[in-house]
Amino acid sequence: MILPIGNTGAIRRLPYISLMLIIINTVIFFAMQPMIMRDNDIVYQNYSEYLNLVALNMEIKGMDSFDSETLLKEFENPTIIEGDSLYDELKFAKEKFDESNRNHAFSKFGVSKSNLSIQTLFTSMFIHSDIFHLISNLWFLFLLGFNVEDIYGRINYLIFYILSGIISSFIFVASTSQYPQISLIGASGAISGVMGAFFVKLYKTKIKFFYFLFPIRPFFGTFFIYAGFFLPMWFFQQIYESASNSSSGIAFIAHIGGFLFGAIISVILSATKIEEKFISPRVNESSNLLRMNQEEEDGVEAYLDENFEKAKNLLMLHFEKRKTFSVFVPLFVSFVKTNEIKKAQRVMDMHLIELVKKDENAKINEILEDIIKAGVFEKVSSSSKMVFAKRLRDSGDIDKAREIIKNVIEDEKFTIMGYKILIMAYEENVLFQGIGEIADEFLKFSNDDFNEIKQKLIRRKNEKR
Repeated sequence: MILPIGNTGAIRRLPYISLMLIIINTVIFFAMQPMIMRDNDIVYQNYSEYLNLVALNMEIKGMDSFDSETLLKEFENPTIIEGDSLYDELKFAKEKFDESNRNHAFSKFGVSKSNLSIQTLFTSMFIHSDIFHLISNLWFLFLLGFNVEDIYGRINYLIFYILSGIISSFIFVASTSQYPQISLIGASGAISGVMGAFFVKLYKTKIKFFYFLFPIRPFFGTFFIYAGFFLPMWFFQQIYESASNSSSGIAFIAHIGGFLFGAIISVILSATKIEEKFISPRVNESSNLLRMNQEEEDGVEAYLDENFEKAKNLLMLHFEKRKTFSVFVPLFVSFVKTNEIKKAQRVMDMHLIELVKKDENAKINEILEDIIKAGVFEKVSSSSKMVFAKRLRDSGDIDKAREIIKNVIEDEKFTIMGYKILIMAYEENVLFQGIGEIADEFLKFSNDDFNEIKQKLIRRKNEKR
């Protein structure tokens, strides 16, 4: 099993429209279940009655009713004339079956050549055949829609989503003109448009996949694929499935049409500068909840693209003056990744001092989480590590605080800071396994300048015996 579970793209604010679409589709699906189950029962009952009569008529006519190909032809157009024994029954059963199909929720609210209207163009986007149909569609909307909404803005994104669904519906209807009764339902056409836009705008973004294999024993993990590779691969799969005349019941041609529409519109908006002149400025203004200026936004984008040299230069332009909180971790990590550890530590120390003065405990916790996730916590200076350790202690995570304090003492072995932190661990009762042995090592260290602080350490150690 391989399942996409996320992407590396960033969003700047809550994607209300995508979340609203997910909720509306889900509510409609469950609200319609009683109606759909009732309609399914009626259609199945009428189908069974009609099929039995078709098979019986074939036997009367001397035809092989077990020949599936012949049975299908007879089902669509029975060989019978007025006056035959089953004529009235067969005609009535076929009318009942056709009527039950026309009255089914999928036929009434889905879009087809025989039921093409403004209403069905909209309603078809919110009807799903089963729970797997619903989940598969909304999962891709969840994975990719948030980012596209962030680029185009909420209202523009909603218009784009609806237009993608409408265009894909027209393409489906045109491709199935010989079967005017076949209905299209589901949000996949609209979501395919979102996928097309994601491909054009965020092709460098990595899609995260989870895999689970069970050849002999469970084997699982994650890996990344660039959107610029994965989405075209998905698109060509849709073309292949559509060309192979698959009987899966999936509207591959609608997926193709939606994806092409989304990609083409995104290219047009960029090429004509409409996005640059009219869309992006308004979106940036309304979504700049992090109070970043243009250089900072470009710096964060460079950081996400792993261009750490560019990110460092852009983010440092205004940091000492503005101290924008949202760019701090990207700046610190960029310094580390370009091997400027001392600068990274200076920035961290300076920023944490400001946050401690303002009692910004939540922000300190957030920085700690982000630094650990980035895998660069070991590059933090000892003094900053102690700030984090105190925050962990105060928030009740004593074990993590002890671990950091122990590591800092090891790093600062036989320095004034090491002695002071060891004394603090005794004074504030943040004791850890092996602290006694470490204290003995510090006391055995020969340096007359440390005699006074050694005496203090002896007193604190004796108090905890």
